[in-house]
Amino acid sequence: MKEFIPEKIFYEPAALSFPLGKQLIETYLPQKIPMEAITAHANLTMLKQDIANYKEKKRSLSLRIRHIHYLKPSRRTGSFHVSHTSSGCPALCLTCPLLQTDCSSAFLQLFVNREEIMGKLLQRAAGLPSESVFDIGQDSDLVIENTITDNLSCTIREFCAQPKGRLCFATRFCQIDPLLPLPHQGRVIPQMNINPDELIWQTEFGTSHLAERIEAVNKLCEADYPTELCIAPILLIDGWQSLYDHFLEQLAAMLSFKARQTVSFSVRFLTYYPTQEQLRFIAFPGAIDILDPSTMTGQQFYRYRKELRRQAESFFLDRLTRYFPENRPIILP
Repeated sequence: MKEFIPEKIFYEPAALSFPLGKQLIETYLPQKIPMEAITAHANLTMLKQDIANYKEKKRSLSLRIRHIHYLKPSRRTGSFHVSHTSSGCPALCLTCPLLQTDCSSAFLQLFVNREEIMGKLLQRAAGLPSESVFDIGQDSDLVIENTITDNLSCTIREFCAQPKGRLCFATRFCQIDPLLPLPHQGRVIPQMNINPDELIWQTEFGTSHLAERIEAVNKLCEADYPTELCIAPILLIDGWQSLYDHFLEQLAAMLSFKARQTVSFSVRFLTYYPTQEQLRFIAFPGAIDILDPSTMTGQQFYRYRKELRRQAESFFLDRLTRYFPENRPIILP
């Protein structure tokens, strides 16, 4: 995805009283994009329609005000998950974690009260131990959002101007050039999610290709960001051993010398939800089959059977140690 241009914009009228909201409306007005004022996000008629209009939702944009600012323990890289400047994403990933229950939160929503959101983050950082990590990217892909708002760049500059805490965020996009010259002080941890191109093409529509992501990782490492590569989600489809073996060999050749020496690795296996399977079946009828009853089990969600999971964990630990002896990979929950 080179640039996201919405086909329709929804906005809360009060959002226009904020500089960012006004700026975005003024940016899109000359492009004659249809706009609709809304009183509440939950009242959007489009969101109440069935899953068949999922692709239409993904081509829309909502400008809102964030009223709830939360902090809670995170199971991912960060020690705390904090609400930030956006929710949803314009990409079309079949395994998107935002699709655990429904599709109403999957499209891109921008919260324009940036100064208030940033103030809450700085306030929390000041009151917690210096080593605390704040995951600001669980609700959205902040790299693609940054191409619209510059919010991620602003966050890094302001957060790293105070002495406490670290930030982390995950992405599947390569547009990281605006971040490279920022004074991050080694306190910002980008996590690039990667998979073989064959799986990116079939399950992560609209995201950056593998070569683009690795080029971005090389740049981030050259700029001294403590970067993490997360192989996720692991899909144990037919032939997965040869697929991932070739992928890791390819990855070793693509990473720069500095990246190989400094990047950290993690592995996360697929957790698959009924809503995601319904989406694949209805909105993407020609897409790859992900749910395989012979290898997966569960009711509220599906995970790989324990024996296959143990086999795969052993495979990835062995291959990662072989191709990247400088690193010690982590298997995430």
